[in-house]
Amino acid sequence: MDIEPVTAPPPDPDAWAAHLEPGEIPVLRGYEQQINAFQDQFARKNGGVRRGFHVKAHAVMWAQFRVADALPEQARGGVFVPGASYNAWLRVSNGYSARMPDWFPDLLGFSVKLLDVTGPKLVPGEEHAGTQDLLALNVPYLPADDANDLVIISLATGNFLTAPFKVLSGLGLVKTFKLLRWALGWLPRRLFLRSAFDQSYCGVAPISIGSTPVKFLWRPVPGKRAPRQAGDNRLRKDIAERLELGEVRYDFLVQFFQDEQRTPIDGGWAWSDAPWVKLAELVVLPGALDMALEAKVDGLAFNPWHGLEAHRPRGNIQRARGPVYQASAAHRSAGEDPVAG
Repeated sequence: MDIEPVTAPPPDPDAWAAHLEPGEIPVLRGYEQQINAFQDQFARKNGGVRRGFHVKAHAVMWAQFRVADALPEQARGGVFVPGASYNAWLRVSNGYSARMPDWFPDLLGFSVKLLDVTGPKLVPGEEHAGTQDLLALNVPYLPADDANDLVIISLATGNFLTAPFKVLSGLGLVKTFKLLRWALGWLPRRLFLRSAFDQSYCGVAPISIGSTPVKFLWRPVPGKRAPRQAGDNRLRKDIAERLELGEVRYDFLVQFFQDEQRTPIDGGWAWSDAPWVKLAELVVLPGALDMALEAKVDGLAFNPWHGLEAHRPRGNIQRARGPVYQASAAHRSAGEDPVAG
């Protein structure tokens, strides 16, 4: 499927009001301005205004998303039709706002865009898009109670010398300690990471399947391993070598909402005592690494609100991500998602 070089429309505050809580729009306008200024801050070293985060793509690949033949009743809805299959684009990326060598301790993003998904979509002005986005990180949770926490943490990364002071000032001592404990949990593993295909990736804020909130996980299916790579782009080399050896598979699992104590909708915290249930798999086939596709997909935006009403994002963090991500995409003149068919 080709992508027409059409720029997605800018966000419409009034249109987003239908998806937000009373009083949220002015706050989110402030976040949008801060993120756009953050993009401008990195524009010189990036060679122009680009994504606010996840600038460096390790790879963009074709994939197939295959829904299981048997599904629990509460897992049926939207794209989750027993036996359904979708072509997809997979973008694996570093989280930072500029291109850094792969030894740099950073989160990894795992963004999947399902194609030819029919039905109106949630992003105002982009209802005709034919995609369903599923965004995940290689951590099980984010140490944030709300979007304001995430904005403080994210914007602090613009200057590592001042970051500790900005975080402490913005979050306070208790939350800063939680952030430090969270970072120390994944940072050592990231320093010695051999392959992006070895990681599990979690949708750290909930979406829906029908009326039920869920969190999802991409869990790698064990397969062949490529020789250890070296250099500033070793993760990209590993992806290429690994796909030479055969297909790569990920199981798609979800947790279903239980109650606000064990499975909180707001914030980015992990859900406890909620079992994982497999609903689908993602298959990356040999030869799926596509440089031309990468250039096209890098010009698009990934947004958890690019999708069906049946998969509506849930909670305070997700409400903020929709308009803020759309504003960030418009600021860099991101392309419009393809339509179905």
